[in-house]
Amino acid sequence: MFTRRRTFAAKKGTLRGWRENVAVPLTGQVIPMIAVLGALAAPLLRIVGDNENFGFEFSGPPETGKTTSLKIMASVSGNPANVPTFNATLAAFEDRFQEFNDAPYPVDEANLADRGGPAFVKDFAFSMANGRARETRFSKDRTACRFVFGSSSNRPFYECLISSNAYVADAALQRLFPLVIDNDAELGVFDHLPNGFASSGELATHLKDAMEAHYGAPLQHLLKRLVEARASNAEALRMQIEKKIAVFELEVGVAATARGKSRASTAFGLLYAAGCFAQLHDILPKDWECRAACVEAYHRYRSGLPTLKSWRERIGEVLKRPQTLDLRQSDLKPLNDEEVASHGAFIRSGVKGRVELLLSDRLQQAIFPDWRSLMQSADFATQVKRSKEHTTVHRQIRSNVKRERVVCIVLPPEIDGG
Repeated sequence: MFTRRRTFAAKKGTLRGWRENVAVPLTGQVIPMIAVLGALAAPLLRIVGDNENFGFEFSGPPETGKTTSLKIMASVSGNPANVPTFNATLAAFEDRFQEFNDAPYPVDEANLADRGGPAFVKDFAFSMANGRARETRFSKDRTACRFVFGSSSNRPFYECLISSNAYVADAALQRLFPLVIDNDAELGVFDHLPNGFASSGELATHLKDAMEAHYGAPLQHLLKRLVEARASNAEALRMQIEKKIAVFELEVGVAATARGKSRASTAFGLLYAAGCFAQLHDILPKDWECRAACVEAYHRYRSGLPTLKSWRERIGEVLKRPQTLDLRQSDLKPLNDEEVASHGAFIRSGVKGRVELLLSDRLQQAIFPDWRSLMQSADFATQVKRSKEHTTVHRQIRSNVKRERVVCIVLPPEIDGG
């Protein structure tokens, strides 16, 4: 049922040692829990008949725990010291597909957005999702390999893709799911410090030492239990997993229609199913709230991707930002360049009673990375004011500068900026 080469798979220590020293401190830590659940979900892909893999990209500033998350993922099935890095060609990664069959396939130091441009990013996401090595004169084996992959980067890969092709970016985002670590997150990838730990660094060091002593046992135990369950009643096992996916999709509000579902909702639901099965067989701590972690991660995934929301929804979020400055409330005030950049958005009264939302270039790029494709829609383009030779207009937003160029969006009647 499950076949995998043994070059990456390895075991050291005990399942109990891994559970108590690695998994227990990760209780309530959303991204590290997703790393574990993603690893455990890999063999479930084959059981539910999924013909595509999926993966997670942990992105954020340096020294925030991205590599730690990938090593946590790797520790489920093998030695975390042997995590592949991106110092290889795409063909080299494809050559190792069989090695990670029915297992997690983490790749550290990816920095996808900075390596090779949009074409490389696209090829990586689709090749890993496909799970089939390209046929060459030396290798004719194109067996489909099922795995859950992971990568790390300093900035999300979709920022590179969206600037060139919004449709390709959207397709890639249904295969490689970015989970962004906030720049202001004091503990980096961790959501809290468990009792007995004074800092995130101390927790990371503990996990590193624990994973050096205990690794590989969780997936071995899971595979054994899956084989037993499938031998007993394969259809019942598949239905059990699909029921958990349905429960998750109902929780996140996409189960009402088939159209509402997506590869992403099904993938996160599969992680929840893997967690339930693992807890049933004492692989994961009973205190892990797997569904809550998957729901939170799914919402983080969606909230971090502006292109998954309509432009009206995005404008609504800009208007609710505490930094957005309403210029209608008082006379203009002097602002330095740093203060203007911090605000990023300004609400201003225009002619004929209209209300304008003015954006800095930086905020516009962050909120509307798909600006080019949006401008092809009359619904959006008619709301954007622009001069003949520029995509921006001149407006005054501070008393100490007469006029400066800003992006100007006229708010629709149903969104008046308060």
